[in-house]
Amino acid sequence: MKPQPTKLYKYLAPGRIDNAIPENGPSTLRLSPSSALNDPFEVMPGLDDFVSDILLAKVVNKMKVEFPDDTNMEHMGQRELRQRRFRRGFNSQYRDIFDSMLGFVSLSTTPTNTLMWAHYASSFTGFVVGYAFDAVEALVPDDLSGTLAEVQYQDNRPRWATVDDFERLQSINANIIKCYTTKSKTWEYENEWRLILPISTPPTPGGVRLVEIPRSAVCEVIVSEFTDDDLVARLTARAATYPSATMMRVTPSQRTFECNIEEMSE
Repeated sequence: MKPQPTKLYKYLAPGRIDNAIPENGPSTLRLSPSSALNDPFEVMPGLDDFVSDILLAKVVNKMKVEFPDDTNMEHMGQRELRQRRFRRGFNSQYRDIFDSMLGFVSLSTTPTNTLMWAHYASSFTGFVVGYAFDAVEALVPDDLSGTLAEVQYQDNRPRWATVDDFERLQSINANIIKCYTTKSKTWEYENEWRLILPISTPPTPGGVRLVEIPRSAVCEVIVSEFTDDDLVARLTARAATYPSATMMRVTPSQRTFECNIEEMSE
């Protein structure tokens, strides 16, 4: 088992400075619904168990309720069509349910991943904020309606155990968390942890929900050598007002395809 990290990092585009490193007040990050992300498999379980021979009768009964206009089940081709329709209906319906209940903040254990800088920090022109792990963990509600969890990367999508379990609240809760924290191995480079929280605040006028993180939780503000000088100056001035923040810079290695990181001099 990996050791628990001491810091978690958020890669950000230049325009996010006033949210993540505001002049006054807490740092804020977007609480994203799964449907807003770039992975089409987000929170979607695999459905093989729903169409196994053992459980087929229960599945068909469920599909008859969902699609009452298509009642002829004698031909295998019609059955396969119905199963595909059921899958699409399941994915759409339950993603909507998930998004109405929970949102999450995606964080990483590393501030030097070149793909992360390219994808989420505007091709190295943005910045990264490092937060103390304990401070992020403290945002999880006492009633355990949310969690801070490491994402697991695997070849297969997570699965609901059976259609019967699908009807039980306890199993649903466990499966939802598993769905939120399981991704394909193709995303493994992100080294992601997810802060998963219940939807409890109204959206901003722009339609997004924000999570407030105390200023004391900000421990690093990281730029790259490609970050605009004006943005670097603004971030440096603001970081000076955060009690625990250190300004850092990442630079390309001279020998490998990795990034180096060092504290910025005065």
